[in-house]
Amino acid sequence: MMGKNRAKGEYGLRWATVIQWVVAFGVLSALGLNYVWLKNEILRLSGEIGALEKELEGWNRRNARWEANIGVLLASSELERKVREWHLGLVPLGELEVIAMDRVQEAPKSRRAEPVRSHPAR
Repeated sequence: MMGKNRAKGEYGLRWATVIQWVVAFGVLSALGLNYVWLKNEILRLSGEIGALEKELEGWNRRNARWEANIGVLLASSELERKVREWHLGLVPLGELEVIAMDRVQEAPKSRRAEPVRSHPAR
């Protein structure tokens, strides 16, 4: 058998090869686009994580300041100072404020007993 004559134009394209190249180019293009999209997502998410870490660091600093303030405010000396300052009458009486009483008289049973104050009203 003789080969086909090229001059007559009967030697056409091999469509199977063209389709394989087109499919290969499409797959590689899709992989490249997917790679670029994923890199952009990683960049965006890393920026969000950085912002959230800064926010968390700010909250941690704020919590540390609050804990220090609470520690100072709960110290017994500070509480006693504030109670004295606000005149709440909750501070233990000093030696000069103690009123010595020999004997407390009992109220008659028919009447209601009045509370006895150990320091003068302010």
